[in-house]
Amino acid sequence: MLDLSVNLVPVLVGGALYFAVGSVWYATKVFGKRWMSEVGMTEELRKDANMSIVFGGALVMMILQSLMVAVIINSLGMSGWAEGAAAGLLLAGLTAVPTMAINYLYQLRTTALFAIDASYIVVGHLIVGILLGIWQ
Repeated sequence: MLDLSVNLVPVLVGGALYFAVGSVWYATKVFGKRWMSEVGMTEELRKDANMSIVFGGALVMMILQSLMVAVIINSLGMSGWAEGAAAGLLLAGLTAVPTMAINYLYQLRTTALFAIDASYIVVGHLIVGILLGIWQ
């Protein structure tokens, strides 16, 4: 049975940490330039975008991802960093990454773009899982 009684503070911190990982992951010196090239992003497009909606929406989605990891950890009675890491990897590997892969296949996206985005999802879920495994 799903245990929906989670501690929201670590869920929110997990979402914020996931967001922070993304800000480094997609920074120009890490994967930013390659990612921009793969998606056809230009500086003009970025400047014209409503970044409050982009970043605000992304943060909300990351908090939801963190919440799902917390629900799985609580429902399965997991604790500690190793079990939290396992929960994060399980969710990334069996839900988030396959869902992304389906979309990328239909959109004919490149393997390079998939590798950048999927590895970010895996690392983000892993970090959130470790945090929640320790803190929940």
